[in-house]
Amino acid sequence: MLVRELADDATYRGRRARFDNLTGTIDGLAAAAVDSQQGSPNRPTLQLVLIDDFGQTHRVDFGAHDYVTMLD
Repeated sequence: MLVRELADDATYRGRRARFDNLTGTIDGLAAAAVDSQQGSPNRPTLQLVLIDDFGQTHRVDFGAHDYVTMLD
């Protein structure tokens, strides 16, 4: 499924997924930090937030056409 479809946190939070070479539990989508030196974009960039099996939180960039593989 498209990563951007994970915006419905109630449905997908806590489910296992693989994105690129990272496997973990979906924590949701979050706005990326903005570099104040570059100015503010019209709309904040979203990142996929996954928690791996070791409890490490990963925030990864994704594009409009990137897919995530649901594992459960």
